[in-house]
Amino acid sequence: MSFSASSSSIIILPDSTLTAQCKRCNGDRNTSSINLDYFIGNADGVFNIGGSHYSRTARSIVIKYSDCSTILHAMLQKRDQSWQAASINLDSFIANQDGELCFTLDPFDQSLEELADDSAMFWPLSNQSHCEAVEASVSRCGTTRNNLREDINSCIASGIHIASVSVNAAFEAIEQAQKTMYGCVGDTTEVIESQALQLSAIFDDAIRDWMNLADLVGRSSQELKEFQHTTLHDTFLEIEWAEQRIHFDIRRNDARSKSIAVAIKSLERQIELNEGARQTAQEQQSSASDRTIGFSVASVFLPFVFIPLAIIASQEREHWNDERVKLDEKIKNANQEQELHESSLNTLKLSLETAKKNKKKCSELRDTTGLFKEGCCDLEIRIHAYKDHITTYQQHLACVELTAVGALQWSKNLEEAQGLLEQALGLRSEMITLREKCILLGSVTDVERVAVTATGASGYNHRPVGVAKDLSG
Repeated sequence: MSFSASSSSIIILPDSTLTAQCKRCNGDRNTSSINLDYFIGNADGVFNIGGSHYSRTARSIVIKYSDCSTILHAMLQKRDQSWQAASINLDSFIANQDGELCFTLDPFDQSLEELADDSAMFWPLSNQSHCEAVEASVSRCGTTRNNLREDINSCIASGIHIASVSVNAAFEAIEQAQKTMYGCVGDTTEVIESQALQLSAIFDDAIRDWMNLADLVGRSSQELKEFQHTTLHDTFLEIEWAEQRIHFDIRRNDARSKSIAVAIKSLERQIELNEGARQTAQEQQSSASDRTIGFSVASVFLPFVFIPLAIIASQEREHWNDERVKLDEKIKNANQEQELHESSLNTLKLSLETAKKNKKKCSELRDTTGLFKEGCCDLEIRIHAYKDHITTYQQHLACVELTAVGALQWSKNLEEAQGLLEQALGLRSEMITLREKCILLGSVTDVERVAVTATGASGYNHRPVGVAKDLSG
């Protein structure tokens, strides 16, 4: 399906991404895009299909619609640093396939001589290196994600521990205040005020620690989002790019294999016909040779009759000998060309097998990266759950502080203060339950375990800067 004829709102973005509203087979419209930098290069001021990153040495990049085609125009830099105007018809290698922009070329637009040229035959045949690069990127992405998750879990666990110690100290201070009041005699006002100040200071520390924990969780969430929007997103893009190049290699080389197979059959037929003609020439040469000998013998008796016939027969013999030599040369050249095509065909078959294996490998890498994404989503859900539980915990802690400190500040007598402190201590079990829920949220989920196992990659020590370092500081 023609790209320009079946698309609308065609634009090119600053990063050289071509975007259009493409028509599907069912008539619907779909927004699709393709990055031209992946498929077009700059060859000394001329657009080069099969190259890459032309925009690095280009300026004034625009697209124009002309004669039902979309033309890419730009000023391209040459090797001598001068600039040259260049243009290329994007419809010659970009198609709309059911609503998706795809890179494609007519595989039969070259002659057999070009197909037999090794430099032309295996362009780009770089899918092996593409696949290896993607595999390394997925490995680094998995290592980064695992380190990020470990840092987040470790920092939050450490923060919960510190905050829990502060809360335990606060409840111990309440118990100590009770003991102090039980042994108090005479005027208790000064004792109550002193205990109130101590409890207030201890609760301030506990509330501050839980506020720090809330900030830590917030920064962890931001670190996770940055990873998803940068490293994980870029890994998916790299996989998509490699899959497009491998898909193109498979289609192009498969088409060339068919073209070469047709050429081989044509050569076989040509060789067969030439061998038949050679056999005929051999027979005619032998017949002319026999006539030459016969006429030469007969010329002894009738020279005026047989000498001219002997000369004619001799000329025929030389003619058929020349024809036989020419046919031998044609057969030799055809056999050599056939061997070249057969060698090229075998190489193409091996290349196709490798490309199909790499296509399968890229699919597996995409699935693995998908598990990374699922693990990140699960971790993000747990981080939000942390936030909710910490908020609830802070509210309960404020309630305990109000009950305990208020008991000492506003109670009219010792008995009333002791009773309110007892109520504050009664909230301890509820606080413990909330804290345990926070701790349980730190466990690794099954999705994450699968993702960790699926990476199967080590050897990279790329730890994300931020979570452990920033939060501990």
